[in-house]
Amino acid sequence: MAQETASLKQRKPLQRPEFILTRTRLTARRTLIAEIDALARRATFERAKRGCERCGTRDRLQWHHVFSRAIVSLRWDLDNLLCLCSGCHLWWHHNPLEAAAWFTKYAGADRCKRLHLARHTIRKTDLLALRLMLERQVEAGLG
Repeated sequence: MAQETASLKQRKPLQRPEFILTRTRLTARRTLIAEIDALARRATFERAKRGCERCGTRDRLQWHHVFSRAIVSLRWDLDNLLCLCSGCHLWWHHNPLEAAAWFTKYAGADRCKRLHLARHTIRKTDLLALRLMLERQVEAGLG
């Protein structure tokens, strides 16, 4: 037992691989993602003229992703984003088949095909370029 303890003390500490984010870099990345989220949300609301895209109400508006925001390549894609009131957002999650049919009719077949293709395409997202693009769209009112 004493010999095991001695061998543990003699081991060198593990070297941290360069690809692991340090706490400072991780915080900066999270801050950048929060800024991009805010810009995409604002662009989505402006595109919808601050009304629910399903029923038109202006109360209790929420930012909704057609495909999960866990899919990073689509998280900030404006074609993947909707402005829904809390009631329509809840309806979407409780009735996924009806919601998919509604979205296809609302958005059109081309937008849906593009989203499905992008959903199955792996691509790296340049967060700084994305933030710049969204800032320009929001400033121009093209959200």
